[in-house]
Amino acid sequence: MGAGASASTIAWEPSCLTPSAAELVRAIKTGEKRCVDVVTAALERIDLVEGNNLRACVEVLRESALAQAAAVDAKVKAGGDLGALEGLPVVIKVNIDVAGTLSTASTPGLAEWRPATSAPCVEKLLAAGAIPIAKTNMPEMAVGFTGQSPVHGTCLNPRNTAYNCGGSSSGTAAAVAAGVAACGLGSDTGGSLRGPAALCGVVGFRPSRWPGAGVVPISALRDTPGPMGATVADVALLDAVVNGEAPVAAPDGLAGVTFGVPRDWLAAKGECCDAATRALEAAAAALASAGAAVEDVEGFHDVTRADADRWPLPFLPVPPENCRADLQAYLDGHAGICPLKTVADVQAEMASDFIRATYDPVEGDDLPAKFAARDEGVAKLDGAYRAFFEARGIRALILPTFVGPPGRVDVEGYAGKALGNEYALLFHLNELRVPSLCLPIPSVAHGDTGIPASVLLYGVDDRELLGLALALETALRA
Repeated sequence: MGAGASASTIAWEPSCLTPSAAELVRAIKTGEKRCVDVVTAALERIDLVEGNNLRACVEVLRESALAQAAAVDAKVKAGGDLGALEGLPVVIKVNIDVAGTLSTASTPGLAEWRPATSAPCVEKLLAAGAIPIAKTNMPEMAVGFTGQSPVHGTCLNPRNTAYNCGGSSSGTAAAVAAGVAACGLGSDTGGSLRGPAALCGVVGFRPSRWPGAGVVPISALRDTPGPMGATVADVALLDAVVNGEAPVAAPDGLAGVTFGVPRDWLAAKGECCDAATRALEAAAAALASAGAAVEDVEGFHDVTRADADRWPLPFLPVPPENCRADLQAYLDGHAGICPLKTVADVQAEMASDFIRATYDPVEGDDLPAKFAARDEGVAKLDGAYRAFFEARGIRALILPTFVGPPGRVDVEGYAGKALGNEYALLFHLNELRVPSLCLPIPSVAHGDTGIPASVLLYGVDDRELLGLALALETALRA
């Protein structure tokens, strides 16, 4: 753990202290709140939480954020055209390019890297009027299940500093949970949006349609940026803006909608702890109250292994994922600007030998056959996944996010153990372009940790899954 990362609860009340994103935008647009005041409050919140060594925000964009806020207030006063996110403070993971700000990806070789352009998903938010207020912490190269960073120090869990805050979108999850911003951006390769969101008690959405350019990559096959927020509505708002659509609305009841609980997949991961079981029961009861059916389904464990004959090890790092080529393509996209020109340059300064090896050259005479097998395996898995939903008439799978309770950071080897617990149900299916979302169940906590248990949804269509999650969130509050 980094300096100051004691196993105790921070002496300020965390979690969802900001209004919803939509409410903030409404108040700014109507003049009910000055954008400068909203942004100033967010910056003061950063000062407070970072004064308590949260290490969620690794670069605070104070001057640019206040300048943009003043411009928003002037636009509102003049009656100018206002965007869907006008004046909304957001936080953005430090592997996602925002022009002029750090894109360190928490690796020493990129510690001072500031791109001249923004990622396409960020450009969409900026065009809609969002204001980046901070870049957020993460483990090196987004490979990791905890908040440990060799560049920025260890990010803590604002719910309880004795427990893992997750990775790799550690800082965004922690910042949202600590009330810094209603929402922000992270990225997900093998659970990196949903795991930290669940551990910090916020919402994390792995989308299937977001552009991946402008994000320091691990694997182009699996990587995607995506939104995190205090509520499902917050992430749905960001998703709508990035995709140029109207925000998803919760359906008017869930009559005729069936959710499946993949009992065999859960059983394969071990017996669920008490909080995980109660969270699933609470979610099922809420869905039933809204008119949905929740049914046990079998056979999904086999679906997750549908590509095993062609791609026997669908985990990072494996040869069919040419991580080196993906990172080189990112560097080439910043040719003449980024001081590091080759992957070897970045590798030479990496803190982790394991991560360095992930970016080693992929060699061998059989590479075309390996890539063909990979693509065939992904297609086979995708077909099996969609056929499973169609054959059983389900619109989403619902299950606990974790089988066991969150891991403590003072347990030796906890970072490795997180893969078998916090990420056991997240580290599959990410080679597919299908949506997945986790959301907290406020009425159920993991013992006395202060961390709410959460449920995980898998679906086939992004907007549909967001609508179902909105309906579940509404039903939980009823």
